[in-house]
Amino acid sequence: ALLRTKQDARFKDIPKENGGLSSARNEGIKNAKGEYILPLDSDDKISSNYISQAIKVFEEKPKITLVYCNAWLFGTEDKAWDLPQYTYPEILLHNIIFCSAIYRKKDWIKTGGYDEEIKKGYEDWDFWLRILNKDSIVVKLPILGFYYRKKEESMISSLISTQEHNKKLINYIFKKQMDVIEDYFEHPYLYYLQNYSFFQEQLKENREQLKSIQQSKTYRLGKSILRPFKWVNSLISR
Repeated sequence: ALLRTKQDARFKDIPKENGGLSSARNEGIKNAKGEYILPLDSDDKISSNYISQAIKVFEEKPKITLVYCNAWLFGTEDKAWDLPQYTYPEILLHNIIFCSAIYRKKDWIKTGGYDEEIKKGYEDWDFWLRILNKDSIVVKLPILGFYYRKKEESMISSLISTQEHNKKLINYIFKKQMDVIEDYFEHPYLYYLQNYSFFQEQLKENREQLKSIQQSKTYRLGKSILRPFKWVNSLISR
């Protein structure tokens, strides 16, 4: 980084103690002079035309909140990243936009920035949920502009630990969004049912998580909702 700042005056080195990804992003954005922000992790890549194409869309349509594009996985995988089409209900349930989407700095200011309590996962999803609402306009460019590096998990125990950590983060984010959920969905139980299905998928992938998942509030609430409809419950539990 220091070499880059010496070679190109557009780059600036900001000394900072390690406070996690959200803290680093907030510090960088706070010091940024431009109107638009594109977070980019050091091991990922973007195409040469991604920024220019995004800025063109922003300037043509000032009401747009977020711009992203098609993505490619590289590293341990080499294939197109098949992201679901953006809709507001879809992003309420799980993250469907990669970390390096482009937005205006003024919107970052409005949200108060990335949540620094969230560490090691889902920082971006939480931020998208706070920067977006049901009326927000999100544009996906028809270009391949983002390349995300996939890494190898070193140990099964590490994978289990990551799943447990991610489950806690998801519950934390969902809890923050309950006011939005209750306003948007006709009945908030529909949201819990969706989350219940998510935990069922985790059970299929890793039976060692059975006890902790069954003890979770979301799992128990979802099961109690489905109890009167035994045939539905039997299908989900397969």
